[in-house]
Amino acid sequence: MTESELDADALYRVLIDASPEGVTAIDERNTILLANRAMEEIFGRPAHELVGRALTELMPPRVQAMHEHGMSRYLETGSRTRDWRRISSTGLRANGEEFPIEISFGEARIGGARAFLGYIRDVSDRERAIEALQHAERLHDTILASVGEAILGFDRDGNITFANPAAYALLGYSASALLGRSQHDVLHHSRMAGRSHTRADCPIFTALMDGRPYHGADELFGRQDGSHVPVDVVGTPILERGRVVGGVVAFRDVSHSRRLEEQLRQSQKLEAVGQLAGGIAHDFNNLLTVILAHARFLLETVPAASPDHQDVVAIRDAGERAASLTTQLLAYSRRQVLQSEEVRLGDVVARLEPMLLRLIGEHIVFIAATRTTHDQVYADRGQLEQVITNLVLNARDAMPNGGTLTIEVETPRADELPDMVEPGAYVLLRVVDTGIGMDDATRAHAFEPFFTTKETGSGTGLGLSTVFGIVSQSGGQIVVRSALGSGTSMNVYLPHFVSPAETAARVRNTPTGGVSRELLARAPSTILLVEDEATVRSAVRRILERSGYRVIEARHGADALMVAAQDGRPIDLLLTDIVMPEVNGIELAKWFEVAHPHGRIVFMSGYTDDDLFRRGLSDRAVVFVAKPFTASVLLTAVRSALAAE
Repeated sequence: MTESELDADALYRVLIDASPEGVTAIDERNTILLANRAMEEIFGRPAHELVGRALTELMPPRVQAMHEHGMSRYLETGSRTRDWRRISSTGLRANGEEFPIEISFGEARIGGARAFLGYIRDVSDRERAIEALQHAERLHDTILASVGEAILGFDRDGNITFANPAAYALLGYSASALLGRSQHDVLHHSRMAGRSHTRADCPIFTALMDGRPYHGADELFGRQDGSHVPVDVVGTPILERGRVVGGVVAFRDVSHSRRLEEQLRQSQKLEAVGQLAGGIAHDFNNLLTVILAHARFLLETVPAASPDHQDVVAIRDAGERAASLTTQLLAYSRRQVLQSEEVRLGDVVARLEPMLLRLIGEHIVFIAATRTTHDQVYADRGQLEQVITNLVLNARDAMPNGGTLTIEVETPRADELPDMVEPGAYVLLRVVDTGIGMDDATRAHAFEPFFTTKETGSGTGLGLSTVFGIVSQSGGQIVVRSALGSGTSMNVYLPHFVSPAETAARVRNTPTGGVSRELLARAPSTILLVEDEATVRSAVRRILERSGYRVIEARHGADALMVAAQDGRPIDLLLTDIVMPEVNGIELAKWFEVAHPHGRIVFMSGYTDDDLFRRGLSDRAVVFVAKPFTASVLLTAVRSALAAE
């Protein structure tokens, strides 16, 4: 061997050792003939320990058989050219650590012997990088899949390149039907009350292609089935080196929030109408009090045989019917005085069932079911009966040709409560009919007073408004489910009774049409009458004086304080209106309790709040008489208060 040949061999060895990849040569028996320095570093063994070993010894046992099988198969069938092959496998370091490797090998001839040259790479870092990238991609996909908002990505031509699961679900498209489509052809969006945008004036695409963000509220996006969904949308351009290459659009379904906003507007409208109704009822009740009182005065003086007697009776009867209407208005405006108590809702339905059967007629199938033992509510029993009766009558009228009417009492689970019902424990009263149902417009106005779909003369339109008022004043809510031709479900949610409410003792009097002689017996009692309506005050004073009472009259609370001080004598009873200028009836009653500790109090009003009697008054019994009232009702209230212990 010449010196030049030695130099060449040394040079080749230097080059092989300098390679960052492991370089080896193996014979047909898989024995290592050559190992460079990188092989030492990769496998953690010196070269002299590697040469002479089988290459498979540098692999875990589970890989050895597979590698030997592959080598044998290659020797039997492989090409005898210098084509290179690449395989992925697993290496085994001297310390027993396993790691991923990649082997590139090709066949060579050394003299007349057959050999294989191989390059071995430790790809641990690359595998870790790939794994980290895959983890990041999985995390990215998980985040996008978990986001509640729908997200679409598209390129500069507007073609959709990405969509998350929320976008598929909201728009109703499959991946094959959505990806690659023009975003405008898919969304075809428009304003709520406007026209659809054309491709040329599409504000989303135009803004993003100009590099500007886009925000749109109250827009409609098209779905694959041809329907539309209201959305709020935010668009962001995708930039690379300052150049727009696409855009991302995030949007969310705002149907739910729109429904809640509409329900809030409807609730506010009903509240405003209720306040108006309560104010009208208050003023009307003052007028009816005067009408009923003077009708009684006339009946006492006009002989029964006189032609005028029936005219006066007609006036009295009309006044009493008008009083019934104002009572319904007060129920709607939630300004009645309720005599609440613990009531089992199922028992109320059961007691009403015989009467309800007579009301609905034989052409309607009636079903009543109580599916809970926890049906206690705290409410006025009589008002609950009115709620059930009104709902049943309404259902009956919706089924002129017959059908099925179902009343159910149950305790709904928390996850079954409608969105508009505040979280809590409730008892549900459901009245369901199979009648004609209601369209959206009718349903929106159903609880407004005097609104009715019945023919003129068939009703006052106060049935459902009365139900609404009673349910609201009882702390509950009512939800309507209905569609034309599909019947109606009236769902009344009343708070489940937990503990007795603390209420002051009170007596509520309603027109009864008569009073016992004992209660009408005259007594020399002094009554301080306080009423700001002159006509009402005059009528009440006349009723009291005709019954033998001594009356001190005052125009309002401040006047009462002055008049009582000037009179100086003990006052047995304070009969006062509640809503008055300067000093109201409640403040006046507080003064009276101190100045006349043995006196009694009777409130009268055209409307009031249910907790009126707890506003700082003592525990002494108080009596309330609702306007309009007859003379007998007023005298009964006065005598009841004076006789109280």
